[in-house]
Amino acid sequence: MPRPRRALAAAIVAFIGMATLLLGASPAAAHNTLLSSSPADGARLTDSPTQISFLFDLPAPLETASAELIEPDGVRTDLAGLTHGPAGDTEIVVALPAGLSGQMTVRWRLVGPDGHPLTGRVSFTVTPVPATVLTAPSTTLATGDISTPDTTTPPAVAVPDIGADEATGTPGPIRWLLRYASYLAIGAVVGITLTDRLIWHGVGSRPTFRRITSNALALVALLAFAQLAVLAGDIDGRSPWRSLGTLDVAATTDAGFALVIRILLSGVAWVLLCRMHIIHDEIRWTALSLTGIALMATWAWAGHAKSQRWPWLGVPVDITHHIAAALWIGALAIVATT
Repeated sequence: MPRPRRALAAAIVAFIGMATLLLGASPAAAHNTLLSSSPADGARLTDSPTQISFLFDLPAPLETASAELIEPDGVRTDLAGLTHGPAGDTEIVVALPAGLSGQMTVRWRLVGPDGHPLTGRVSFTVTPVPATVLTAPSTTLATGDISTPDTTTPPAVAVPDIGADEATGTPGPIRWLLRYASYLAIGAVVGITLTDRLIWHGVGSRPTFRRITSNALALVALLAFAQLAVLAGDIDGRSPWRSLGTLDVAATTDAGFALVIRILLSGVAWVLLCRMHIIHDEIRWTALSLTGIALMATWAWAGHAKSQRWPWLGVPVDITHHIAAALWIGALAIVATT
């Protein structure tokens, strides 16, 4: 088969294989979900609550959580003092100011264990019971008029249309592009390095595949840093470039920690491939294949497998599944283009 046709066949095989993986790689059921709140959404209270609690179906990291109070006149106040409740790390309790009255809304934000940002609103109405007032006996004024208590009803305060949440953070298409471009880059590293070690010894040392591996490692590091900035923006509720000062907070989450490890691994692998020429190719490519497996492990740790009920089972299975797929696609592409 002529080389252009082989290249086209390899591209088609890679595209179909990766598309199949990507379409089935992200079950929506893995996202954290708000189960209930107290006060509940739409509740009508006679006493001002001292706190509001949120119960989720998955652990809710406090370092990624925030809440704000929206009063009837539209004034917004950031709420502090978030703690875990009696239910453990799946419940967040937020202290509320005293003397609330009218329709109040609490907007919460959270980054789940799988790195996905979540937000929602809970509204409740506080209508204090008026205190009983003892009216003094009527008195006759000099003009002979009789005074009466003022029973004028105060004007109702209009509740503003709060509408949808203001746009914050990173648009969905950019998140999708960063996530799956990273997946493809890691897949290229795994596919080439494991093909070299397990199927066709020495093929990874060819200039074309060395260049692909080098570029893929650089891309993995760059995309991981961008994803870490997006995660910091999700925690801050701001744009990523305004949240670079809080990258350390993002790195304390499971997803953020995995991204930091991904950056370090890709950097070490790039130096090993491009700068450590004194190392024998057998040792070099064995080390690179192990690094590729570790990179795929960061994908599983930062994704849905880690946030499932049994992560000790889900993470290894996820790693094995994606490594096998990357090796299969990588070997087919290499054979088709060689």
